[in-house]
Amino acid sequence: MTVMNVEKELVKLESMVPALKNKHNEMDEILEGTALYISQLQRQLAAKLRTHGSGVGTGSGRHQSPHLAANINTNTASVDEIIKSISLTIATKGLNIKKK
Repeated sequence: MTVMNVEKELVKLESMVPALKNKHNEMDEILEGTALYISQLQRQLAAKLRTHGSGVGTGSGRHQSPHLAANINTNTASVDEIIKSISLTIATKGLNIKKK
């Protein structure tokens, strides 16, 4: 990747990460801010799965997720377990993530 391409990608990241917008950031600040933002989004997704589930709930209130590669209980799984399961599902099922 050329220096120009790296700079273009950093500008894209700056525009996507709310905490980095309208600021002059160094490369390490952009990468750190992006990593924090991704972590925050993962935690929000895990919380949403815990609250709403992504599959059929059972009578006991457990949210099973039959669409995930590893069928986990989203009420009791850790954030890391949920994110790992989502990543595994995307990798094994070849899901295409649509860009907005």
